[in-house]
Amino acid sequence: MKKVILNKCYGLFSVSPKAYFLYAKKINKELYCYRGNHNSKDGFVYTKESLEDFIKNEPDLLYFYSFADCGDIVHLSSFNDEVEGHLILDGKHRFDPILIEVIEELGDAASGKYSELRVVEIPDDVAEDYMIDDYDGIEILHKKVTEY
Repeated sequence: MKKVILNKCYGLFSVSPKAYFLYAKKINKELYCYRGNHNSKDGFVYTKESLEDFIKNEPDLLYFYSFADCGDIVHLSSFNDEVEGHLILDGKHRFDPILIEVIEELGDAASGKYSELRVVEIPDDVAEDYMIDDYDGIEILHKKVTEY
């Protein structure tokens, strides 16, 4: 059996700030938080914040986590939001054993603001040939079926 992470509520697959930091700790990397604000003159401006501030007021949209200390303020245009060292824990990480461990360890505290992440076990043959149905964020994993 293999483990996989699915979102089980309306919303989206998102990971909490606590989970991001535990993930970074488990891979022995320091992590920095940046919250964004739109500034019409400068595009997007991101300000470094502490983990405690991110936990108290979890960001909705404009934010990023980085292994690189990008300084206190980062200017990014809306068309160029790639920064070296970004950590983005999303649906592409649903089979990541470290993220699975983090979610199992933190429980509900691992889920982001609009998610309810759950670790489920699936047969090995499904893990290699699967599809995820998503109804407004609620995910269901199925084995792919080929019709003739």
